Amino acid sequence: MDKVLLYGIGTEGKCILESMNGIEEELGIKIIALIDKMKMDHVLEYPVYQPDKIAELSFDYILVSTEKYYLQIRRALSETQ
Repeated sequence: MDKVLLYGIGTEGKCILESMNGIEEELGIKIIALIDKMKMDHVLEYPVYQPDKIAELSFDYILVSTEKYYLQIRRALSETQ
């Protein structure tokens, strides 16, 4: 099962979480954590990390949930690799 980080927990991110509820196993993925600049401990049962903590996490994919900030997030992610 692929481990996925969901980047962005605004409206789109919350919709993705709700849509994935109960079908992650069927899709072969597991959302293991959420990434967002807002400081929070948890959203639903998922831990929330700041973007600068991504390198410390073990994951297979990052799913960016926001179209509005996609290019900005993609640029930031490519700079950290």
